[in-house]
Amino acid sequence: NSHGRERLTRHAVVQIIRQAIARGAPTYNIGNHSGCKEIYEATSRDILEKGAPPSVCRRLEAVLERVRLGGSPTDQAWKFRRAFDAILSEGTQDDDDEEMTLEGAGASSSTATASTSGKPQAIQPLPSIPEPKLDYTSISLEKELECPICLVFMVDPVSLGCNHSFCRVCLLQCT
Repeated sequence: NSHGRERLTRHAVVQIIRQAIARGAPTYNIGNHSGCKEIYEATSRDILEKGAPPSVCRRLEAVLERVRLGGSPTDQAWKFRRAFDAILSEGTQDDDDEEMTLEGAGASSSTATASTSGKPQAIQPLPSIPEPKLDYTSISLEKELECPICLVFMVDPVSLGCNHSFCRVCLLQCT
């Protein structure tokens, strides 16, 4: 997976997953279930590419296989979210360590389940997620990709004649 590079620590994986949920949950909640699924899938693949503790890799490989077999974007987004919640509930200690510690109440309270009526509930973002410092790209580029209305990465971006960009849904809600 990590091709000889040092693998991600479980703590780094937790931070990456939290960032993905912070982006994916609002995307899901505005009705873009496919966009949410894409965020979660890209995050899973990125973690596997960078290398992670074995239990994380096994869980992500399993969910990617289940998603590959098909299903609606809604079902697929939920499959990823349940896998993420399971990883978050495992804590922040690496597999090599003897003890596992919970990341705090945020991890266990973030677990979302489907309603008993069979209809999916809105995915709840984790509360008070600190912005992790990741080396994916420069902060200025991240800010350029952030919608100034909803403050998350733009979903279905629209650029106006003045070169300002917004999520299509955010722009439509403001007009």
